[in-house]
Amino acid sequence: MLMPKSNNRNFKKISEERHNRTKFFFSIDFLHSGLYLQTKSDFSRELDLNELKKKENSFLVGDAEHFPFKDESFKVVFSGYGLGFSKKPFLILREMYRVAKGKIVVRCPHRKSNPVRFSFRLSPFNEEWFNKAAEVLGCKGNPFVTAYEYPIISRLERLLLPNAQMSLLYRALKHLEHGKIVKRLRIPYEIEAWFRKLQLPVINNDVRYVVVYNNPEIFKNCFANSMFVNAKNVTAFHNLSNESLPSFYNRATQQHLQEDVWFAFCHQDFVIEEDLSEKLRRADREAIYGPIGGRLAADTLIGQIVQKDKTTIGSRIVQNTPVQTLDEMCLIIHSDIFKQGLSFDPTFRFHFYGADICMQAYVSGFDVFAISLKCQHKSRTIHGDVQSPEYLSSNQLFKKKWKNCLPVRTTIKLVTRE
Repeated sequence: MLMPKSNNRNFKKISEERHNRTKFFFSIDFLHSGLYLQTKSDFSRELDLNELKKKENSFLVGDAEHFPFKDESFKVVFSGYGLGFSKKPFLILREMYRVAKGKIVVRCPHRKSNPVRFSFRLSPFNEEWFNKAAEVLGCKGNPFVTAYEYPIISRLERLLLPNAQMSLLYRALKHLEHGKIVKRLRIPYEIEAWFRKLQLPVINNDVRYVVVYNNPEIFKNCFANSMFVNAKNVTAFHNLSNESLPSFYNRATQQHLQEDVWFAFCHQDFVIEEDLSEKLRRADREAIYGPIGGRLAADTLIGQIVQKDKTTIGSRIVQNTPVQTLDEMCLIIHSDIFKQGLSFDPTFRFHFYGADICMQAYVSGFDVFAISLKCQHKSRTIHGDVQSPEYLSSNQLFKKKWKNCLPVRTTIKLVTRE
C-alpha cells in the first residue's frame, strides 16, 4: 500500500476541513495474489493503520508518481478514490500500469457527481478520460458507472450524524428518491475502470461443456439438442444423489485441468444456438464469460437470453461488457483460471455459486464479462424458487462471505447488508 507523498499538505488540510472525527486517507494497493477488500479506504468509518499494516504486511509512504517497484511486480494494482487527489492523475495511472502484471482497477467519483460531496478532488473523471488513457497506454480499458447520484440524500448526509443515516425515515426517503428521481435523472456518482495489458491472442479455442442433470428427458431435449454440441466435448453427470453442482464442476475441472481448454458450465435446460468455439477464438483467458449478468447501477440485466415462452430477458449488447456477476445457466471459464487456484465453492449447492465464483474472479484480478451469445433458457423464469430454504440459506451464506463487497448485483436480486 502506498500513499502519494506529493499531496500530503493538501490531504491534511482537506481532512481537517471535512470532519475532525474521521481519519481520512487514500491509498494505492499493490497485490501479488488479489484484492484484500477489507482494507479498502472507507470515508465513513475510522481506520486502524496498525491493523492495516498487519493485513497487508507492508505500508509505505511514498511518491505515487514514481513507484519504487520494478516493472510487472504485482498481479493487481488497485486505487480506491486515490487518483482524484492528484493534479496529474495520468502519471499515477501510468505508474500503476507499469508495475502491474495483470489488472489495474481504479474507482473514483464521476465528473458529474455532486461537487459538494467530493470537494477534496483535484481531478474529475468520466468514461472518455479513461478510454483516452487506455488508448495512450496501449491497453484495454473498460470504464463503467457503478452508482448514480442521490441529489437530496447527498445533501442531507452532510447535516446528519452517521447513526441518523440508519433510521427507517432516512432509508425510506432514500428508497423514495431512488424510485422517483435517481432512475429518471441518472446522474453518474461513481465510476470504475478496468485496465489489462494486451496479450498475444491464443488461437486454441477448444470447448468442453460440463452439464449436471437430474431429469434425463430435459437434458436430452434441451442441452443435448444444441446444434454445435456433440458427445465428444461434453462431460455430463446424472445427479442421482442430489449433490451440489459445484462439486461436479470441480470434479470436471480436475479431470481436464492439464488441458488447454475452455469450460462451459451449462444447465440442463440451456440451449446454445451458435458455435461457442468461434465466439471464443480470440477471447481473453483472464476473464469469466456468460450470456447474461448483473451490475450495480444498471437498470436491466446485461446480455440477452430467450426464455421458454420466446420472450427475451436482459438488454442486447454488441461487445463484451463488464458485469459484477453472471447467471449460473452458463458460465464460461478457461482452464488457466482454475490452474491459478480458483474453484467453485461447494457450500453453495444450487444457488449463488455463479455469483460467488465471479466475485472470486474479481478479487483475484480476473475480469467478468457478459457476451453476446445466441441461446435459449428453456425455463419459465430466470430465478427459480427464491423462497426455498436452500435459496434463502445460500443468500445468507453469500452475504456473510462477501460482506466487505456488498452491495452485489446478481441476476436475481441486489444483495445488501440489510
